Amino acid sequence: GNSWTHEVSGTGVYLYSVYFIDSFTGWAVGLAGKIFKTTDGGDNWFSEVSGTTYSLRSVFFINSNTGWAVGESGETLKTTDGGSTWTHQISGSGYLSSVYFVDSNTGWIAQNYGNGSDGRIYKTTDGGESWISQCYVLNALYSVCFADSNIGWAVGNETILKTSAGGVDWTYQNSITRYTLYSINFVDSNTGWAAGDGVFNTTDAGNHWSRNAVVSSALYSIYFKDINSGWVVGYQGQIFRTTDGGNSWISQSSGTQDALYSVFFSDLNNGWIVGGELWGYHHGIILKTTDGGNTWISQNYENTLNSVYFINADVGWAVGGYWSGIILKTTDGGDNWISQYSGPSELFSVCFTDLYTGFVVGGYGTLFKTSDGGNTWDDQYSGSTEDYYSVYSADAITGWIAGKNGTILQTTNGGNNWVPQTSGTTNDLHSVFFANSSTGWTVGDAGTILTTSEYTSVEQEEFTILNKYKLEQNFPNPFNPTTKIKYSVPQTSRVQIKVFDVLGNELATIVNEEKPAGGYELTWNAANLPSGVYFYQLRAGDFIQTKKMILLR
Repeated sequence: GNSWTHEVSGTGVYLYSVYFIDSFTGWAVGLAGKIFKTTDGGDNWFSEVSGTTYSLRSVFFINSNTGWAVGESGETLKTTDGGSTWTHQISGSGYLSSVYFVDSNTGWIAQNYGNGSDGRIYKTTDGGESWISQCYVLNALYSVCFADSNIGWAVGNETILKTSAGGVDWTYQNSITRYTLYSINFVDSNTGWAAGDGVFNTTDAGNHWSRNAVVSSALYSIYFKDINSGWVVGYQGQIFRTTDGGNSWISQSSGTQDALYSVFFSDLNNGWIVGGELWGYHHGIILKTTDGGNTWISQNYENTLNSVYFINADVGWAVGGYWSGIILKTTDGGDNWISQYSGPSELFSVCFTDLYTGFVVGGYGTLFKTSDGGNTWDDQYSGSTEDYYSVYSADAITGWIAGKNGTILQTTNGGNNWVPQTSGTTNDLHSVFFANSSTGWTVGDAGTILTTSEYTSVEQEEFTILNKYKLEQNFPNPFNPTTKIKYSVPQTSRVQIKVFDVLGNELATIVNEEKPAGGYELTWNAANLPSGVYFYQLRAGDFIQTKKMILLR
């Protein structure tokens, strides 16, 4: 690699992938189904007929005769004569970005949908005649590689996955993945779980989080009945159950491919799930179990449902809608549902404190309260037009709302007034949960986890999984004269944090020591400095990040 020689391919089209089996024989594939082969180490290339006009993104050969090429629109080609002829095989759909085989039978394909999101891994054990989906993640996957029939990796948009079992399970390895979190649930003030791009667990009130062994992504709701028993649901009808606090998860059959958005259990046996079409509004679904999820009975509904909540094994509510909002109620455990409300805005979350008092939130600042079990719903003024994604009430007096652009609202008088709280983030917040009237958490985009231990104000505790260097924005900002600065390091590093003025003059060294992997928070006092704009900079290894702060006296 010290020097490179330009080779003439004889084409002007884009070439996306090249593979050589030895120093002489190789293939290149590219735009519009083009395939080229060389037998003299690349000095000369000749075109082969692929039989497709779809762009080919990856090529791989196991010997001089047998190889595969994959590309757009799920195109998969195979040759057994060194590329002289190619036959079409059925695999997945979307953009197939990478193919890799360990022998003539066993291989994998990585897929993305061409928009930087949604990735899959497919496996074959019959040389590509049939393919099965092994893994789905929210991020696009661009390359897959195996060391042997068991150990392999796939990489993509901010994603590194590894398997040690031939793709039966995949775990995240990367140091840069940013997780989206859709749901949070605690069983006490210390032990809780968050779900989204995987499942995460804390046993110290949210100070530290670890990833659980759920092999799936796109999980929209999680619910634990006690410290051991929980369920998580999500994309394409996924249901997983744990009986050991999340250390292991067992897949349960839902009987549907619809997205499942909310799960709730009144006890260890009786539970409900609601959902619908992922990007559509043509129908919704309600699932019910009376045996802990071993079997589920489904009911179809005319519109997508986003949230379900039960007070006991008989009485519950479900809300949703697409172009319009709906509220449903059951008094017989979900066997029958009656409509209580239909309105203009989609509804995202429902919560009740008893048989009579409940709240529902939705798009464009929609907020309803009932005091008679849902027979009537009063429109409450919240002072915002942001979308509200989650509502939770610790009791009939105290409640919280979380939503778009970091919105958090709180009531301390049963919903008569809602007061905005400072979240310290502009990330969307998808779920809020409180263990009691003072201790709570909310989760959202980019791995955001916020916690509060005082119900009068939310103090930011944003815990992105500690897998990358990161310098947070100071808070408060502007400040006088003290402010807090948070940062994280993924491995033991020599850390320096310095403060500069607008001319670049160094004013203070706040940190200058070796730090083990973890998240840190410091308080800086600028009592000796005048009002103005200042900069603080984190240096750790090769990482450098600078942010601006304002001292305002």
